Amino acid sequence: MSSKFDELAKSMAGPSTRRQVLKKFSVGLAATALACFGVTNRAKADPGGCKSAGKPCHSGSECCSGTCQTGFGKYKHPPKGTCL
Repeated sequence: MSSKFDELAKSMAGPSTRRQVLKKFSVGLAATALACFGVTNRAKADPGGCKSAGKPCHSGSECCSGTCQTGFGKYKHPPKGTCL
């Protein structure tokens, strides 16, 4: 492990142009950004299952809690509500 680090340190310390240094820095920065924002596929806990609290719903059977609080607004067809 230390030999790889020594090789890296030697390559960074050697004579290089500003363009080469900026290129290495930008590649490292891009890799860090991709790792932070997640390029990999993220698994969902329950794809297609019940909806959690605060999600829009039409009936209580859609919600994990079994309760869908529907609004009493002007547009009742289909009734839209929020999972509790």
